[in-house]
Amino acid sequence: MNKENRTNTLLIIGMTILLAVLGWVSYDQESSKPRSTIADRLAGKLLIATESGGQLWYVHPDTKERHYITPDEAGLAELQVIFEIEEGRETEYTQPGTDTIYVISSTDQLLLVVQEVGVGISNIDLHKIPINHSQR
Repeated sequence: MNKENRTNTLLIIGMTILLAVLGWVSYDQESSKPRSTIADRLAGKLLIATESGGQLWYVHPDTKERHYITPDEAGLAELQVIFEIEEGRETEYTQPGTDTIYVISSTDQLLLVVQEVGVGISNIDLHKIPINHSQR
């Protein structure tokens, strides 16, 4: 190996080590930050399980647990319990990150809201969110 090739090889090795060290430092700094879970990112949202026939779920913003919502009057009543709405009042859903409030007084309105703001989710991601067992 001539002197020029040797210098180039050493330069490449040095650059590789430097990039590896910088990458490690950058990665180490990132790993010290708390990572948000999928439940944190989807808290307060209505989810549509796209691989399970469009099942509807709601992720409670405080507990970070998912609640199954049936698309009928029982599901509407379940939302009232989850949202802690006083008896006789209409169900209101506030979309996270916005000031948009949806009044849901029928199952048709519930389905319209889900069509507008529902977030599709795979079964793999859905199962990463703890299920609320007290509702059933």
